[in-house]
Amino acid sequence: MTKFSCAAVVACAALLSVSCSDDNELKGTETELEKFGVKVTSVTDASLLSSRVTNHKEGTSRAVATDDILESYGIASMPDQPAIPEDAIDVENIAEYKTVTGYNEEKPVIGNLESDKNYVVKKDGKRYFFYGWPANAKIYVEGKLIIQNLWGANGAEIYILEGGSVEWANSSTDIANGSTLTYYNYGTFTTANDEISISYNTAFFNDGNWGMGSKKLSVQGRFFVDGKLQLANLSLLSGSRVNVTGDLRMIDGDVIDEDADPENVESEALTDLSVDGILNVGGRLWAKNLTIINSGKLYSGCSVRANSTFKMNSNGTEAHIQYLKADSIYQCAGSTVYLENNGVLYCTGGYVTENSGNGSNIVLEGDNAIAAIQAKTMMYNSYQPMFLKTPGNSSLFVLDCYKFYYYSNSANECGKDDVEFANANVVYGSEVKFEIEADGCNFDGYKSTGNEAIDSPKLDLISTIEYDHTHDISATCIQSYNGKLYASYHERGTGFAGCVEVFTPSATSTTLNQYVEAKDEIEFNHLCVDASNSRVILAGSSNAKGAMIATIDIVDGGLLNTSVAEIDTATYEPLQIVAMEKPTEKTSSDANAVIVDGDNVHVAWTSGYKTLDINSIETEKASVTTAEKAKHIAISGSTIAGLRMNATSGAAEVDIFNAGSIEQASSLFAVGTIAPLDGKNVVAIDGSDIYVCLGKNGFACYDKSGTMKWSYAETAEGTENVEAGSQLGSCNGCAFDSNYIYLAYGSRGLVVIDKEGNKVTRKSAGENSANYVCLDSTSGNIFVAYGKDRLQAFKLVARY
Repeated sequence: MTKFSCAAVVACAALLSVSCSDDNELKGTETELEKFGVKVTSVTDASLLSSRVTNHKEGTSRAVATDDILESYGIASMPDQPAIPEDAIDVENIAEYKTVTGYNEEKPVIGNLESDKNYVVKKDGKRYFFYGWPANAKIYVEGKLIIQNLWGANGAEIYILEGGSVEWANSSTDIANGSTLTYYNYGTFTTANDEISISYNTAFFNDGNWGMGSKKLSVQGRFFVDGKLQLANLSLLSGSRVNVTGDLRMIDGDVIDEDADPENVESEALTDLSVDGILNVGGRLWAKNLTIINSGKLYSGCSVRANSTFKMNSNGTEAHIQYLKADSIYQCAGSTVYLENNGVLYCTGGYVTENSGNGSNIVLEGDNAIAAIQAKTMMYNSYQPMFLKTPGNSSLFVLDCYKFYYYSNSANECGKDDVEFANANVVYGSEVKFEIEADGCNFDGYKSTGNEAIDSPKLDLISTIEYDHTHDISATCIQSYNGKLYASYHERGTGFAGCVEVFTPSATSTTLNQYVEAKDEIEFNHLCVDASNSRVILAGSSNAKGAMIATIDIVDGGLLNTSVAEIDTATYEPLQIVAMEKPTEKTSSDANAVIVDGDNVHVAWTSGYKTLDINSIETEKASVTTAEKAKHIAISGSTIAGLRMNATSGAAEVDIFNAGSIEQASSLFAVGTIAPLDGKNVVAIDGSDIYVCLGKNGFACYDKSGTMKWSYAETAEGTENVEAGSQLGSCNGCAFDSNYIYLAYGSRGLVVIDKEGNKVTRKSAGENSANYVCLDSTSGNIFVAYGKDRLQAFKLVARY
């Protein structure tokens, strides 16, 4: 079982700029620092806060229509051919011989039938002509029946038995003449009309294949084919419910070839299909252009092949698919393609969505599922693609597309490293090794070109939390404590604004519980939890006072106390501020990180380190002044590590202290240079190892004596050697567990490496910059704060 380190939590995020020198001045006498209160506002309204949270694991449904779904539409199965009831009345006994239009001799004519009776048309060599009202009657046809007219047949059933035939001879295309009528065809049904219409109250169940050539079939009611259906003209109207257990072939021809392959069908022979209603096809569906409109739903048990365009253009349209191949694929409005495990979506040309992130989606169904998508290009009307979704646990898209265009503009081209699929777990076929074998449904199969094992650890997206604050905000730290997460924020640029948020994490979701904003020009760069006093301690700066720390109490339920207290006639604001210095004029100094060490609170700030009394937070117990900026400080067990940086050169050093005091470093060593100078840089302690985030110069692991054990950097060549090529991204923050190290790596996103510096996996940040990372032992999730607009939660899963 993976164990989470307390040090990883302390080193969740971090910091700001620092440097190094031996010119340190120790002040060991206690000093009272300035303390004052600040008002806050608080939002705990669940409806307001939940709108900012997207939990991506909302559960899934099956891609292929189940019997329950089909049963609900009344098209689940074809009943076995029934026996003729013993009480069935032979129509010969009730037929009248009359002259029938078009014939010069009298023919047996059947008129009105009695309700709720059974009738049989026997195989006696005669053709019976039917005019009448068979309300609730059942007619069994083993001979020949010609229907000349039909009305008032509500509730009637016609069974065309094997060897029997029914000819629809009425001029109306509606084979029920507006009645509520059900046909069960085990024999032959014919008409001289160019069109057959199955109206809304009509059902037609056909046993075996059915070919209609160039005739038009219009369906608004229920239609079931227990076999293959081939025709040139099919109209599925609103309200239609159709189930074809075999292939549905939109081909202009009369003969159903059992061995025909859609890849060998001439495009000129294929015709178009528009689906408005429910269509389930158990076999292969072939068409030239396939469009799903209005509230149409397509369920495919095998494959869908549109030789030209596959299009979904209405709210509520759905396509449940295992394999889809089309020259071009288009989605808009609230349309959804559901792909099942081992499914393939193959677009020989371009994919376009005009409603990315607002209801137009491709969703991978099920837990531990993988599906492949191939497309020459993908175009979407948002800066980042949001149309792919993986709501199941540990599900994954393998994507073979390397040209992306946002806002449906071919001039806005992006490569895969510039794209973040915010709602889905996506890896690229050029990176992983994965194959789906071709079969009778998936004609092409799929084989990726990468070498990374598909069952190697991957990052599974759990939640996304949008900032949506009233100012240009950026998250600066996330800490886990007692089943809650606490996140701090500051304003980007030169402005001052500070916020704190409280979250409840779970394995499959995240809940935002509280948003607290300081009503003064202060900002927060880091935080820790003081468990002994049940409060959060924040490090940051005040526009008026410079470097400072702030405290705010934790109350029952893990929320922050935002109430004003009246004590001895004095008013105490809920946010208590302690200034690090008493400048004679406005200062730009910052407190960059804060930790709890027994009865001490240690602060890393612009001018070095300070130790405050945890029980009297405004009491300064010790101060170490340095010529460099102290960028971060971390504690693990009996060891404290501080990171300092020269504000001009970026040269950095690590101080190692024994827990209990920062008055004298037990060792000090250089760790190279940090760049950029105003970035975020974490130091962390993992047993005997010291981890340092060096910005664009990557990540390094040292022992406590200062010997570098290994380093890691993201480079253009994808190697792990800093000198091997152009470096990418900027390593800002780190956290770790017993197996892996998690790096907040700027534009490269979240990078996971092992304890020897080997890359395990990465999740792109797209246009965002990953600044901080924290592990939460309650949920087992990894929380990443980005410099622009969001937090995200991930889970590292070892197999799919």
